[in-house]
Amino acid sequence: LGAEKLRDLIYRSGAANLGANGIPTESGSAKITPDDIAGVIVSLIDDDILNPDPMILLDSLRLDRFIEGVNILGAAFPKATVTVAISGGYQRLTSRIESGVSGTNVQIVQVGGKYPQSHEAILVQSVTGQPYPYGVAAIHSGFVLLDGQAPVHVCNAVTDGLPVTHRRVAIGGPHIEEPGHIDVAIGTPVAEVISISDDNEHETRIVLDSLM
Repeated sequence: LGAEKLRDLIYRSGAANLGANGIPTESGSAKITPDDIAGVIVSLIDDDILNPDPMILLDSLRLDRFIEGVNILGAAFPKATVTVAISGGYQRLTSRIESGVSGTNVQIVQVGGKYPQSHEAILVQSVTGQPYPYGVAAIHSGFVLLDGQAPVHVCNAVTDGLPVTHRRVAIGGPHIEEPGHIDVAIGTPVAEVISISDDNEHETRIVLDSLM
């Protein structure tokens, strides 16, 4: 398939809405056009307690689809550099990804694992090795930032024609009866996702991250 057709499949599946600013397509799914992209950065960084462990996010069933999704992104944006930025310490995962990715515009870069490594300014500078302009959003510098789940959805869209219907989320805290990682349908009310124990001695509050 050609690059434009790949981008159309990504758009039609809903995957173009992933990431902080979307994935650029001819359908206006992002603030910039496909020709404006300098790089696509997929983040597998665990610098924050709210960031999911890459080994849990990409289990054995999802890892192959992640790798294929990265390759599809490379083909969909042939003029851009597609980078998987992964924290050091995940050597086996890094090697597995390196052995599976293809394309001259796809690369794997190991970055630091301390906060605020995943902040867009720090991340782009770490990947490119170039100074990052102060106060400029990554998307306006031509960089599309995606989390580790986005390539999986891209693969599902292109290879199987599947829409984005679920996201893997982490649930935890002292008042959570069954902490762990679960796949949740997009749009599911939080009250239906978690079960908070009945504890009258402590005030309970729910803190949401952006993973859903």
